[in-house]
Amino acid sequence: MIYKRRDKPIGLRMLELLSKRMSIDSKTMQQYVSLKKGYEGELFFDTFINELKEECIILNDLLLEVNHTVFQIDSLLITQEKIQLYEVKNFGGDFYYKEDKLFTRNQREIVNPLHQVSRSNSLFSQILIKLQIKMPIEAFVVFVNPDFTLYQAPIGKPIIFPGQLKRHMSNLSNTHSRLTNYHKNIAEQLVERHIAEPLYPHVPHYDYQLLRKGITCQKCDSFSITVERKYCSCNLCNHKELVSLAVLRSVEEFTTLFPQRKNNNEYHS
Repeated sequence: MIYKRRDKPIGLRMLELLSKRMSIDSKTMQQYVSLKKGYEGELFFDTFINELKEECIILNDLLLEVNHTVFQIDSLLITQEKIQLYEVKNFGGDFYYKEDKLFTRNQREIVNPLHQVSRSNSLFSQILIKLQIKMPIEAFVVFVNPDFTLYQAPIGKPIIFPGQLKRHMSNLSNTHSRLTNYHKNIAEQLVERHIAEPLYPHVPHYDYQLLRKGITCQKCDSFSITVERKYCSCNLCNHKELVSLAVLRSVEEFTTLFPQRKNNNEYHS
């Protein structure tokens, strides 16, 4: 049962909209690509965890705070006997592990996700103590990209590799789990502690007057649109969309970028 769904991060949504209506610098573009790739990896992971057959409660994208420290859990699974945390990574390419550090093939060190999941595990344990909840916790780093390879991978670490993901979920499905009101109460308390996502710090400054106006293609983001009776037709990919839906989509984009302003017809005119 999905108790808290996964929504597209507001930072990613804003960068997605800005990238087609203004020029953004290369550093911001890298942030956008990284956020998009991470979100796609989480959605891919969801296709596995959502198919679990045994009773469980799924909480996605929990942003929690304990002792003035904020941390995020990509996916949390409550079963009868335990709570499982998942840190999802969509890394692609060749990496290697050395002296408790993670490096790209060209020897650039990146943040070790094992350290991230260990930190989340420790902080989450403190929350359970505060809530007087006594359940064991298991925390995993999940690499979902089939093109990911980790050389010199450590043995005995809580890592799930792409080729192990299906088997991991199969084992969970075959483990008996029966939920009670106690488990549902845990989920309720965790969702109550979820804090609103802050504005993404790498969203560049933007001004309404400088953004490119007009309705874009729902499929390819092109501005080359022709209105034919009730439909907007893309001149590049031939995708068609009802004019009414295209206008509503543009209004939604406007309110995402300018939540404090009233709707302005010029945005999609």
